[in-house]
Formats: sequence, C-alpha cells, structure tokens
Amino acid sequence: MRFLMTLVSMLVLTGIHAAEIFVDPAGGKSFSGKFVAVPADVQCGKPSSVTVEYANKKLHITLVSRRFPGWRAESKGSADDDTAMFGAETAEVFLMPDNSPDYYQFALNPAGHLYSARRKDKSWNGRIDSAVKVLDDRWIAEFVIPLESIGAAEPREGTVWRANFAISIYDGSIRRQASWSKTASFHDVNGFGKIVFTGKKFTGIRSWNVDGNVLDVEFAVPEKSAAYCLISGVKYPASDGRVSVKLGGKEIGAKNFAVVDMQIADQEKVIFSERHLIAWKSCKALEIDRFYVTGERRFGFVQQLPAPVTLTVYQDGKVLAEVKNAPPADMLDIPHARNGKITVSAVSQQNGSFARRVLIVNSDGISAPPLPPGNISLNGKMIRKGGKAVFFIGTTGSTSWHLLNKNTFSLDLGTVGIVPGGLPLRQLPVHRLIRNPSVGYLWKNDWQQQLHRTVTRSEPDRLHRICYEVQMDTFVDRNGKTVRLDTADFVSMVYRTVKEKYPDRFFTQQCDRIEDIHRFADHCDVLEAASWHSSYAEHLMPYLQRDMAYVRKIAKNKPVIFWLGISVPHAESRCAGEIRAGVYSAVFNDMAGVIFHLAHGGIPAGKKRLWSLISGINREISQWYFTYADGEKLTGFIQYSSPQLLVKAWKYQDRIFVGAVNTSATGCNFEIRHRQGRISGMIDGYDAVIWQIVPDLSGNVVAKPLF
Repeated sequence: MRFLMTLVSMLVLTGIHAAEIFVDPAGGKSFSGKFVAVPADVQCGKPSSVTVEYANKKLHITLVSRRFPGWRAESKGSADDDTAMFGAETAEVFLMPDNSPDYYQFALNPAGHLYSARRKDKSWNGRIDSAVKVLDDRWIAEFVIPLESIGAAEPREGTVWRANFAISIYDGSIRRQASWSKTASFHDVNGFGKIVFTGKKFTGIRSWNVDGNVLDVEFAVPEKSAAYCLISGVKYPASDGRVSVKLGGKEIGAKNFAVVDMQIADQEKVIFSERHLIAWKSCKALEIDRFYVTGERRFGFVQQLPAPVTLTVYQDGKVLAEVKNAPPADMLDIPHARNGKITVSAVSQQNGSFARRVLIVNSDGISAPPLPPGNISLNGKMIRKGGKAVFFIGTTGSTSWHLLNKNTFSLDLGTVGIVPGGLPLRQLPVHRLIRNPSVGYLWKNDWQQQLHRTVTRSEPDRLHRICYEVQMDTFVDRNGKTVRLDTADFVSMVYRTVKEKYPDRFFTQQCDRIEDIHRFADHCDVLEAASWHSSYAEHLMPYLQRDMAYVRKIAKNKPVIFWLGISVPHAESRCAGEIRAGVYSAVFNDMAGVIFHLAHGGIPAGKKRLWSLISGINREISQWYFTYADGEKLTGFIQYSSPQLLVKAWKYQDRIFVGAVNTSATGCNFEIRHRQGRISGMIDGYDAVIWQIVPDLSGNVVAKPLF
C-alpha cells in the first residue's frame, strides 16, 4: 500500500523528554513537528518532520528526512530485518500503547527494507504496510500500522501512548541521528514522548523552519495570549502568530548556532515553552593553525571573509601586528608577543562581518609536567598523587596521533603521550561484549579469579575499571544458557566483593547515559561519566554545565572523571576553544579530570589547532589548578555575573582568584561584580580567564589575568 500523508500531527517540546503529539481520535488533522538532532537539540541538516494520523483502527505515520539538494540516498542491508541497515540512512518508529508492557520498533531505509521488533526481539514480525519515496532534497518513510498488529485497543478521547521517532542520515563517512523525543538512546522508554489522542484545541507551535540563517515560527496562540521567541535574552514578538528573525550577528563564531526559546505567555505567565539549538552553515571565517604559540612566535591563518579584510593581532589591548588587504592564507610573525594571551581579529571592510580567535603564547613550550612520586589517594572530590592534587587528563585510543609533544596526558589509558608517573586506568578482563540476545556484557564464569589475578599482579597506584558503558545489559552463562541479570544489582555485588577483598585499591565504573548514572554512582570509588546531551553532542557547551552539575550532585563527594567527545560524534564536530572551555568547566564543576574520546576514526592531522590544544591543555591547567584544589571556595563572593559566563571564586593562601568561562561561541561584553569590586570588558567566544584580585599602586583593587 503506497500513500503520501498530509500534515497531521503537532509537536510540542517542553524539556528533554517532554515531547508530545496530539492526534484526533475522530480522524481530524493537527500539525507536523520538526526533528532535532540527538542529543543536544541541534537540527540534523534541514529540519526533518514526523506526522501522525489515526483512522480506521490504523496509525498512519510519515517521517520526512530532509537533506540538501543533490544528496545521494545511502542504504545498507540487503533484506528485511537485516540489522546492517542501521549503519546508514534509516527512519524509525517506536510505539508503546497504553497499558502495554512492550514497545514496538519499525524501521525503513531508502531501499525500502523494513525492520520490525518487539523491544529488541527481531524474531517478532509486525504485519504492517510501508512505503518509501526518495526525492531530490529528502526521502519519505511511510508506515501504516494496524492496532491489532501491536495488540492495542482502540484509543478514546484522552488515551495516551508512549512513542519515539528517529531519523539517521549518512554521508558516506559520518552518521548523524535525530530523535523526536530527544532521548539519547532511541530504546529508552523513560525518554519516550507521548501520543495524546484528543480532539481539543491546542496551544503550541504549528511549524518552524530555517532557511539559511532565517528562522520562521508559526504559533497556535489562544486569545489574550502572546507568542514570542527569546534569542540570547532578546525577545522577538509574534505578529499574527508568526515570528521571522535572522539568527546571528556580525561576528562569525568558531561555530554558528543559536539557542531559541519559543514561548507563549498568558499575562506574563509562560504557558508553553519549547527550546531548540539551531545551527546554520557559513564560511569558515577565520582558522588559525595552532592554539599555543611557542618559541617560534608565529602562526598560520586562513580567512574567508568578503574582501578587503584587515587582520589584527592584539595583546593587552595593544596592536602587535596588522595586515591590511589580508590574503586568504598566510603565516604571520609576532616577534614582540610576550607570554600570555593574544587575540587575532579579521574584519571585512566590505560588510563589517568579523571573527576573533584566541591564542596563548608560551615560550617554555607545552609539555605537561611529570606527576610527583608516591601513592594515589582519594580526597573527597579530588584524586591526589604523592599528596599533590592533580587534575587528570587522559584520552582513549585513536587511529592516528598528531600530538606536538610526548608529555601530554597525566591519565594513562594505555595510549601515547603519557607524562612520567602518569596514573594508569585499566579495564578488568572480567567480561566480553556480545550482541545477542541484546548488546551487553557476558561475564566470564571465572570472573572472580580473573579479577584476583589482575589486581594482585598490578601495582597499587592505578585505577581499575569494572565496566565501560556499565548501563548496558548484563548476562551470565548458566548451564549453557545466556541469562540476563539486573545490571545495577550485579555490578553492586561485584564492587562490594572487590572492595572487601582489596580495600586499598580503587575501582571505577564508566556510564555514558546520564539518565542511568544514579543507578551506578554508589558502586565505585571513582565515577566516569559522559552525556549524549553534551559530551557527544554536535555542540559541547550548551548543556555541559547542566550535565556536569547533575553528575556532581549524584556522585556526592566522590571523584568524577568526565568524558569529552572530540572525534565523537564525528571528526568535524569540535573546535579547540570548545574543548578548552569544556576542560575549564570540568574544573569549576569539581570534576577530578577529563577523558578525551578520540576513537571511532579519530581526527585528521589537518586539524592542527585542535591537536595543539589537546597537546597543551594539561600544562595550562597544571599552572594554576593547585590554587583551586587546595584553596578555599568563596561562596557568596561573586554577587553578579553575565548569564553566559560560568564563574568561580577561591582563595589560596592570601590570594583571591576569579575564574570565568564564556559558554557562548561568540564574544561578548561582560561584567562580574564581586565583594571587592568589579571585572568587566570583552571576552571572546569559548574563552576562559583566571584573574588574581590584587591592589594596584594606588591601593585600588584590580583583576590581573594569570595569562
């Protein structure tokens, strides 16, 4: 049965897991909703959409995966129910009828192959009709699902089902995903949205779309209510239920996206709110070939702003160098630059657009110092080595390495670039990954002997990881049968067992589903945490502070090592300033360290600025971290700070420090008011600054940057 649906559903997003579609059980129409990419609300290419209609005891569901003109459909798998299809383009439907213990999955690829499963059991086959249509700028997946095929009763007014819809796009090397309910795991029923069967009028968004960097929103607004969009604190009111606004300004950041809150208010009370991160493409306005400038005092640049372009280098408000009619690419010498921060600015004299990038000059190089000798100890939220507080930085393996020095990482995961005395973190060989009956770990029958052998043969100064992605399913072999166990209960037993036997050793659990972290935080000495809403999102910073604060709360007074994706979600997703801001955010959220995720293809040698940042960030943090770790946190010292800043204050010995991270990709004028005065000025996109509060020659209190 082939068919093409009209717009028949309405999407409301009021939080991470608050998606709802309203469907009239009498067969009336509602409105289509847009997809946003997992996990950080960034649109996946152009906005994709889902529509739902109920008629004749069948659900009619249409998913539209929108692409750019001229794209080529990518399919994998050669037949129905071939799981290989999930390696390329797919459109997926997840339905959990009311009062049902099960959810049902249906998926199509552009070749028309259909996958169906009950939960993750693909031996179940649903009797549905499906069709695919591939067009120049999109492909359409259509599902007709009889209620009887999924054991569902006929819905009535007010019936609620749980559901999720997902789109995956593939360009031959990078696979991106979009989730309607915004859950990082498409199978997470706790993150499913709702299908609400009702014929009542609704309040919300009829549609939204982005063309270039122009956003258009159409609201469904009740009488005497007002609709508007909030972008960077600026309100754009709707006219006749519509808002049209240009995103971005003159500054072209290292990444171009905007946080947009679409809201409806009744007498100042917000009755509807939907948030999106909306990204748009632009030229790579200004690229620098390094983050740290060492003894050579020079750097390379590429700029693509409309000519003529003036490129200027500033330090401490003074011009170090200026190039008028700057070429598209060149090397620039800055022989008079001192150790510390410099800013490179490129301005188009044609249209006023500009870009700014930060560099740090350090004539002493960027090698991280060796760790002190001595035992490791856990001191509340910190890990100490030889009695010294260390912020540990490590990395996963990678397909290729382009580090600028051999002394880079203080946390040793068996990779390259480990500083002398680096802290080893090793996986215990107690289980193996399996994919049937579901993806998870099959624990070895002799896991206790394997654990004993590994721990007793290793030096005491290391961390032992019990599980990587501990949230996955757990299985054991019982008389030749693979039996599923409750994962949290089992790893709790494992942790209790090893701690009773080895109380002086330290064990970690790694969990990259933030929704599950509370299940495992008590079953380790050190928690490794990641979030698909930030760590592995297309844009790292928008939800990083929220996620780190949540993990810190769940972990209580336990050390946390937070994972930051660099090659995840893909090799082009990160810029150097973004990673630096993420590391500073980890420090200010009292993490004990970070692990860079460089697996799944790594990042190419051509991303020189990012490799420079990776190579030198450990040294930069070590220059001041001891003041923060051993200092007194000054609660209440900061009285006000600009909203895009993450700000901390502390006292070390008789010195007061203030640190700030700009969580925005673009620069801004900022203000920080504290008990002894005020700090204000310009801070560049993703920049992080540490000031020492000191008196000047006149006795006035001033803020002096450390570098």
